[in-house]
Amino acid sequence: MSWLPQAERLRKVIYGEIPDRVPNFEFFFDNPAIFEYYVGRPYTRQWPDQLDLALSIGWGACPVGHFGLILGYRSATASDGTDHYAGGTELTWKTLEEMQEPALEPLVEEVAAKNEQVHREGLMSYIWLLHCFHSAATGIGLGNFALLCYDDFDLVHAYMQRVERFNQRVLRALINAGALPDMVFFDADCAYKNGLMVRPEMYRALVYEATDQTLQILREQGRPYCFHSDGKMDDFYPILIEWGAAGAHSVEAQANDLGEIKARFGDKLALFGNLDPVFLARSTPEEVEAGAEQMIRVGAPGGRYGAAVNTIVADYVPLENYLAFQRAIERVGWYNPDGTLAQ
Repeated sequence: MSWLPQAERLRKVIYGEIPDRVPNFEFFFDNPAIFEYYVGRPYTRQWPDQLDLALSIGWGACPVGHFGLILGYRSATASDGTDHYAGGTELTWKTLEEMQEPALEPLVEEVAAKNEQVHREGLMSYIWLLHCFHSAATGIGLGNFALLCYDDFDLVHAYMQRVERFNQRVLRALINAGALPDMVFFDADCAYKNGLMVRPEMYRALVYEATDQTLQILREQGRPYCFHSDGKMDDFYPILIEWGAAGAHSVEAQANDLGEIKARFGDKLALFGNLDPVFLARSTPEEVEAGAEQMIRVGAPGGRYGAAVNTIVADYVPLENYLAFQRAIERVGWYNPDGTLAQ
C-alpha cells in the first residue's frame, strides 16, 4: 500500500515510530464552516464528506463505519427545540434477551466499498465499535447502571458479554468479507473528570474478559486498536496497556496533565488530543496558536503523539481559531530523527 504523507505520519505514531511531523487527526467533527473552507463545498454529513475532508485538511485516516449494540436510550426535546439524551432503558433479563442486533450484511458491504475507496486515495481506514461499558452506561442510564452493578452484577456482566459478542461478530463478518479496516477505535467513555465511573476493580470485573476476547480477534489479524474516553484516565490507561492497545484519545485537558500522562504512559501508548474545545472556541486565534504550541511541545517529544481536540470540533468553533491550531502544528511539530522537536 502506498500511503499519503499524512497517512504515513499517523501510521508511524500508531506503531511507535518517529514520523517527520506530528500528525493532526480529529476523531469527532461537525463544523460546516471548517469543512467548506477546506473542501470548497457545503457540508452534507454524508459520504464522501469524511473522505474529502481528510484529504483536504491532511488527516491520515478516514472512518468507514460505526457499529454498536445498545439497549436503547431516551431523548427529550429541550426548550430550544433540540433533542438531547434523557436517560436509558430499564435492563432486565427479559430486555437483555430481547435485544435486537442489526443485520450486518448491508453494513459490511458499505464498509467494504468505503474501505476500498479510502485506500485508493492513500489514506488509512478505520471503524468505530461501541464498547460494552459505554453501551451500558448510556443504554441503561448511568444512575440505574451504577445501582445495578451492586444490585445485580450478573445481569450487568451478561450485558457486557452480549455487547462484546456482537462486536466480535462484526469483526468476523468484516474479516470474512475481506473488509477489515486498517485500525479499530472503541468508543469507550468510562470516566468523570475525577476518575472512572466505577471503581477500577469493578470496571475490570465487568468488562475485562469480554473485551479481551474482542481484542484477540484483532491481535490475530495484526490490526492496531485504540480507545476513546473523556475524563481522568490514570486508572484506565494501565488497562489499555494490558489489553495491548496502540493508542488513546482524548487526554482531556480539564481532567489530565498532558506532561504527567506522557511521562507515565507515553512510551507504551500513542496519545491523541488535549486541546480543550472550550479554549479553542472562546480564545483569540493568537491564544489558540500559543496554547496549541505549548501542548505540542509537551506531548510530542519521543513520538507517539497526535495533535487533536479533546472531543469534537463542533460548529461553535470559529474557523479562524481552528486555522490557528493548524498553524501551530505546521510550525512547531517537526521532528529530528531522535524524536526531539526540530525547533
